[in-house]
Amino acid sequence: MDNIHPKIESSDTEPRKDDFVISGPFRLVKPYHFDFVCSVKQRWAGQTIIDIFEKEFKGRNRAYYENAFKVGKLRVEGPKKKKGRVVTADTLLNQGERMRHHVHRHEPPVPNIPIQIIEANDDFVVVNKPPGIPVHSAGQYRKNTVHGILQAEHGHLMPMAPSHRLDKPVSGILVFSRNRNAAERIRKAMASGETTKVYVARVSGRFEKDVLVDAPMCFDYTLAKAIVRDNDERDMTSSRKRRHEDDDDEKEEGKKNDPKGDSIFRSAKTVVRLLAHAPDGKTSLVECQPITGRTHQIRAHLSHIGFPIANDVTYGGTWGGYTSTVDLAKSLGITRNLDNPEHTKKTIIHGSEALDVNDIVPEDLRDDVCPHCPYYVARDYPVDLTPLWLHARKYSFCDQEFIAPYPTWAKDDFPSLQ
Repeated sequence: MDNIHPKIESSDTEPRKDDFVISGPFRLVKPYHFDFVCSVKQRWAGQTIIDIFEKEFKGRNRAYYENAFKVGKLRVEGPKKKKGRVVTADTLLNQGERMRHHVHRHEPPVPNIPIQIIEANDDFVVVNKPPGIPVHSAGQYRKNTVHGILQAEHGHLMPMAPSHRLDKPVSGILVFSRNRNAAERIRKAMASGETTKVYVARVSGRFEKDVLVDAPMCFDYTLAKAIVRDNDERDMTSSRKRRHEDDDDEKEEGKKNDPKGDSIFRSAKTVVRLLAHAPDGKTSLVECQPITGRTHQIRAHLSHIGFPIANDVTYGGTWGGYTSTVDLAKSLGITRNLDNPEHTKKTIIHGSEALDVNDIVPEDLRDDVCPHCPYYVARDYPVDLTPLWLHARKYSFCDQEFIAPYPTWAKDDFPSLQ
């Protein structure tokens, strides 16, 4: 790919301090040319490379991908491509064939919040993760991640890898392992149940009675949310339990999308304890200790017992809060219209404000065919940086315990915590 651009980066390129730009409350990344490589998945087989990229990578439109293929920025190559096979824009691809895209990447912004290092020793680095920043490279994010920022600002601590993860809008204790032995120690501790995680959450309503929520669950990737069902053998949930009206429909959809059907539901248990009531009585602060580790377990279990995280709109919260990019675009009436730059938006939700971020990229960092230039922030890709009111407060493993300070939404509104 070097024949296309001399400064193209790959997944091995390490982030540097000067890759970032601070703009008010946001941390931006200077756009860069990136060598994106992926293989044709089973569900993509039988489609053209143009069709695949248009459907799966929606940051650019079909006309862009057609032109990228024409000039060689988008192409198909080994390792499973048959020798001598000529691939055109109309060729149907096979599973395992490798696709390559030389893309001018515009990463989404993240909050400009310092990452507090709680502990750093020869085996582990423990940080207090800010909300709004993903843990590691995924999707549109590569440098604007907790790992990427630490790599740029604290390179002497590298190499390290996350031992667990927190969702992007969640804050709190995050542990990185610095060597294989440390990673194996924490893996074994997790597998044997010798780790303890304690979260705090701000929930809707006046929570009164400590409970053990014992309710199996699964994660439906079509709905992008967890589904919970009652445990017939033991029901220790609150008497104020409230179920979403569409639970049964979601369960059936989950069964339909997974041939294992009902077996996708797995045991899930969470202990929920009261910490404090807000002075107005409309919300409560609770401590949650997951006994098992399922995707979205705390969020789904709190909703299941009728006390959803107050600003978790995905699970019934009504106080406003973090919204996915797809849902946010719908609510703001944003549709991709990259052919008409005057009608595109660069919206970032920050607190209660919807901001159109218009920072301009210097000319030497622009790409002539990139639809997102000359702006740092990608067009028509709204990002919500609202913190979810869920915080990883304590983490214990290998005879060590780490504690993060309470977040602002807890300590400022619950005087009894002081």
